[in-house]
Amino acid sequence: MIDTIKESLCINKVMGSKTFGITVEGDSIIPDTKPDILSDISSSANVCLYKKEILEGKIRLDGNVNVYLMYLADGEGQNTRGFNTNLDFTEILDFPGVQNQMTLDESIRIKNVECKVLNGRKVSFKVMLEVETKVFLNENEQMVREVHGIDDIQSQLTSLKMNSLIGQNRNKGTSKRNNYNR
Repeated sequence: MIDTIKESLCINKVMGSKTFGITVEGDSIIPDTKPDILSDISSSANVCLYKKEILEGKIRLDGNVNVYLMYLADGEGQNTRGFNTNLDFTEILDFPGVQNQMTLDESIRIKNVECKVLNGRKVSFKVMLEVETKVFLNENEQMVREVHGIDDIQSQLTSLKMNSLIGQNRNKGTSKRNNYNR
């Protein structure tokens, strides 16, 4: 009689990867505490993804883009000023074959930030994002570790290094930023 000793491994199978382009647009009003805009000098942005969800055949991403604008102020001194604004977004993207028990890994990169001065108090932003996604399915697989019960058998043992998913967790946190307008 042959006896085998098996070991269970959790393996991450890559079920698919896809790259998406997302455009986030929005208008913002300059606060009354700041001078009017004569012209924009530069703009930059940071992306914050606060929720991701896998649906049947789709993925949903919720987040915001924090845009910073440096501008030339209209007035006697014509000095430079700046302000921040947030542009919220929700995107539902088609991803055939994905199911809600799968795991999503994403990487978001800002491709371009455009700023257009509509008038002295209003600015329009357009931010282009590139989202690279990978979807994993965690499966338990059995691996034969040892064989007992056969005397005249030749075995060749090879050591392998494997990554196995032990656990996964998601936490929510809050932070507070003091904004001092100058």
